[in-house]
Amino acid sequence: MKKASKITLVILACIVSFYGIFVALDCIRLKSAQKGTKPLITISEDKENHTYNGLGYSVKYYLDENETSYKNAYGAESRLFGRFLLWAYVEDKAAGGNTQTEPQWQYTPMVMVNGELYYDTGIRSDEAKCGVMDGEITSQVSSNQRPNKNNQSNFGTGYGYQFGQEGTINIYINGAWNVFAVK
Repeated sequence: MKKASKITLVILACIVSFYGIFVALDCIRLKSAQKGTKPLITISEDKENHTYNGLGYSVKYYLDENETSYKNAYGAESRLFGRFLLWAYVEDKAAGGNTQTEPQWQYTPMVMVNGELYYDTGIRSDEAKCGVMDGEITSQVSSNQRPNKNNQSNFGTGYGYQFGQEGTINIYINGAWNVFAVK
C-alpha cells in the first residue's frame, strides 16, 4: 500500500511539474509574441473581451475603446486559473507604443471592507440584487498596492457594493456585478 501511494505521489508531482513548465514556457512565448497571439492550446475565446483561455490560464489584451485590431493593443495580462496574475504590461502610447513600462498590475483587484480584504474572483453574478447598496468604495491606492482602510480599493472609487453569501461581496462595476471573496 505504501509503495502504491509513493508511485501515485511521484506521478502527480511529475504532472504538476510538467504543467508548471508548460505554462511558464507558453507565458514567456506570449509575453514576447505579437499582440493577439493565442495560447498554444486555446480552450475558448471571448472576442468581445479580447480574452483567450488556455489550459488553466488566460491571456487578455487591452485595446483602445474604439479599436478592434490587436495592432493597437496597449497592454496584456496573463492569469493562472483566471485569478492569479502571472504577468502584465502596458505600452507607453506617448512614446509611439514602442516601449513597455514596468508591470502595472501587481495585485489582483481587491477592496477592504470592515477590516477584511476581498479579492476579485473573476466571477460575474447575474443574480438580481436589491436596489440598496450596503456601501461604496470611497478611496483608492495604486494597483500595485494593497488597500489598508475600509472602503478602499486598488482599482477605483465610486463603486457600490452589497454583501453576498458568507465571505463575499458583490461590487457593481461597469454595469455588472463582480464577486469578490475573502481568501
